[in-house]
Amino acid sequence: MKTFLERTLHRLRIAWAVFRAHPAMPATALWRIYEAEHALDLLGGSGRGLDLGCGDGSFSAVLMPTAPELAWTGIELDPYDALLAEKRGLYDKVHLCPAEKMPFEDDAFTVVFSNCVIEHVHDLDAVLAQVARVLQPGGRFLFSVPRECFYENLVIPRFLAGIGLSKLATRYCRSCDQRLEIVSLLSPQEWQERLALHGLTVESNLPYATRWTTGWWDLLAAASGGLTYLVSGGPPRRTQQSSGVLERDRPWLGSLTFFLFLPIIVLTIIQKTTEPCAGQFIEARLSQPAQRPAMAEGENDP
Repeated sequence: MKTFLERTLHRLRIAWAVFRAHPAMPATALWRIYEAEHALDLLGGSGRGLDLGCGDGSFSAVLMPTAPELAWTGIELDPYDALLAEKRGLYDKVHLCPAEKMPFEDDAFTVVFSNCVIEHVHDLDAVLAQVARVLQPGGRFLFSVPRECFYENLVIPRFLAGIGLSKLATRYCRSCDQRLEIVSLLSPQEWQERLALHGLTVESNLPYATRWTTGWWDLLAAASGGLTYLVSGGPPRRTQQSSGVLERDRPWLGSLTFFLFLPIIVLTIIQKTTEPCAGQFIEARLSQPAQRPAMAEGENDP
C-alpha cells in the first residue's frame, strides 16, 4: 500500500507526462491521467504487443517505455493518425485497418492493449473475436472504456435536470453521444459476460474517474470540444487534424496546462475512489477461444 506522499508523487509524475503529451487537449489529458495509472501498473511482460486503435501514438508514448520487453504493433482506422503514429517510432509497424479485420496470424500477440476505443466500434463481437484470435493462449487483453453510468456522472446535465430543464439535459447527453461517437456503454457485469463469449476471462475491473473528476472533465470538454463541435458540425478530432495542431510539438504548453490544473489533480488524490465512477479499466485473459474467425485477407497500410 502506497503512502499518501507516494501516491501524490506518482500521480503528479503521470499528470506531467500526460499533459505534455496532449498540450492542446486539456480535457483529454485530465481523463487520461487516471487511465494511465492503471495501464502503467498492468502493462508489462515480453513478446509482442498490439495497440488496438493506437491513434496518433501520443498517449502510447507515455505508456510504452515502461514495457520495454514488448515489441509493439499498432492498428488505426484513421489515415491521418496512423501516419503520425508511424512517425513516432514506437511501433514496429502501424497497420491502417478496421479492428474487425486484423491482418495478423492466430496467436500473434501476448498482449492486446486498447485505450478508449472499444466503446466506439459498431460490431463489438467481431472485434472481440479478432482479439481472441490474435492473442496467444494465456495472453492478456487490457482496455479502458466508459461505464454504463457515464452520463449520470456528467455535471452539466445533472445541473440542468436539477433546475427543472430535464429535456435540455437529455439533449445535452445526445449531443455528447454524437460528439464523442460512443456506440456502447456496458456495465462491469455485461463486459464479463460479453468477453466470456470469446474465451476471455475478466481478472480485474478497476474503476476510475469519480463523479467529481468527471464533472471537471465535462466542463473542460464542453468548453473545448463541445464548442468546436457546435461551430464545425463535426467531431472535434477532425478540426484538430485540419488545423495542424496535432503535428506541432509544444510540450511547454502542456507544462503550463499542468500547473493550471494542479489544484484539481491534487484534490483527486485526496478524494477516495468511490462509486459511481465513469470509467473502467479491464484486464482479461484468454483461456479458451470460443471461436477462431479467419484472418482478414490482405492489409491496407499507410
